Amino acid sequence: QLETLATTDNLTGLHNRQAFEVLIGQLMQNYMRTAEIFSVIMFDIDDFKYVNDTFGHLTGDLVLAEIARIAKARVRGSDILCRWGGEEFFVVLSDCVLAHALSLAEEIRIAVSDGKNEYKGQKIRVTISAGVAEFMPEETIDQLISRADQALYAAKKAGKNRTFS
Repeated sequence: QLETLATTDNLTGLHNRQAFEVLIGQLMQNYMRTAEIFSVIMFDIDDFKYVNDTFGHLTGDLVLAEIARIAKARVRGSDILCRWGGEEFFVVLSDCVLAHALSLAEEIRIAVSDGKNEYKGQKIRVTISAGVAEFMPEETIDQLISRADQALYAAKKAGKNRTFS
């Protein structure tokens, strides 16, 4: 139970950032042995502060849990899905090239946008922006994360509710 508490985000039931660091380390060790390609998706909720400020933090928590459910329903059991922090999520897709990762990120983005988030009968329009990157040989995990983060920032700058690589 202690291990689960230490590695799981209580709100979403996803891996937390500490668990991510262990799991990505294992994936890197596997890559060194097999050279199996993998890709990552970093996404966050657009204008999440507005949701919290307008509808309250409890509603914000429900939105976070719903987005986690949507993403979890679309990734494979072998993939790593974690709550990166706040309203950010991170997905590691083993044996996955960039094109497939982009397709999955778009699928999650569209499902979130089409979601049925409500507060006291009022629909709350929630969208996400995503950055996607494929691991490149000789790259560090920090460099890979930075590239995904830069793509996410570009998606936000371009108007939000977008997926960039």
